[in-house]
Amino acid sequence: MRGSTIGRLELQVIEGLARSRSLASIASSLGVSKEAVRRHLRRLEYSQGRLSLRYDLYAMGLSYLVLVCDRVPRGLELAKSPYLRSVARTLSLGRRRVVIVMTPPAAHLRGYVASLLSSASGAGRAYVTYPPIYWIPDLRYIRDPEDPFNYDWGNLCRDVEEAPSELRLRLVSEAPPRKVDRIDLALIRELELNPLKSIRSIARRIGVSQQLAHYHYKRHVAPLVLSRNLRLAMSGSEALRGLVELEFESRSSVAKFLNVMSSIPHALALLVCVREPVVLLNYQVRASQYVEFIRAILELRDCGIVRSVSDLGLFYARIFSRRALPKRLPVTPSGWIPDEFASHAEAELAREGVVTWGKLA
Repeated sequence: MRGSTIGRLELQVIEGLARSRSLASIASSLGVSKEAVRRHLRRLEYSQGRLSLRYDLYAMGLSYLVLVCDRVPRGLELAKSPYLRSVARTLSLGRRRVVIVMTPPAAHLRGYVASLLSSASGAGRAYVTYPPIYWIPDLRYIRDPEDPFNYDWGNLCRDVEEAPSELRLRLVSEAPPRKVDRIDLALIRELELNPLKSIRSIARRIGVSQQLAHYHYKRHVAPLVLSRNLRLAMSGSEALRGLVELEFESRSSVAKFLNVMSSIPHALALLVCVREPVVLLNYQVRASQYVEFIRAILELRDCGIVRSVSDLGLFYARIFSRRALPKRLPVTPSGWIPDEFASHAEAELAREGVVTWGKLA
């Protein structure tokens, strides 16, 4: 990291991406040109990570589903499912787990959970979550802009206790649910692959007029976009990446933790369960700081912020990963808002006797 300076302006640009979908408005607020913003982002993306778009999956009619199983489910051709996002293995104290991430339509949620857990011999946990939260830098927690990974884990408990009790991020947009058509889906796929790509070039690629593409983006796609974030990646030789489950005492404690962890690049993704105060933290830390990190997480439990901590292991193998949504995704949104969606899903799963939130029934 030391060999590639980030700087305060780059951090401000990344923070602006979480607040606005417009590079022009970010440039105006920082007093620089739009092209300068684009240039800084491309340099950062290529050297240290990549940009990601967050979508309101509920407005698209999709649920975000994470399953942690003891083995790869058998009898299922996972890679052929258009809703599969990734499959990876983790390892902790000799125990291997498989982490499966899917975005099935809400109407098919129960079937996917039941089938996956059944094929995994019931040995697993299921989580229905909001879309993942990525890094939104905050200079209160990043003392050295040239090395944002240089965080003092001994301060984590204090930082969480002093953080605002209201979440400063939007988990879902206020867009009404709508049917996603062919042009909308093409725009979403292209922007997910490259968030800096112009609508004009996308229109030319998919064979529609620029005016029609802009209409679909402004009316249909833009309201679904929650934020654009840059994920910084540590160099492979010094990085440890893993998954940990944290169950909090209250929703306000969840908000405090998210406000801190989303401000430092150690959180590759934060997955917030819809119904319970549970967070899945996909983290990256330097190997030299791993013991300090674990100690800091356990200290959150000792000081009453976290009720329980479950180490789901270090990632050591990626089995499957789909970077963008599939070309054809027949989606007819249900119109549920997240709480209603979760209540319905919880009732369906309980009636089947398959799974409750994070636990086997």
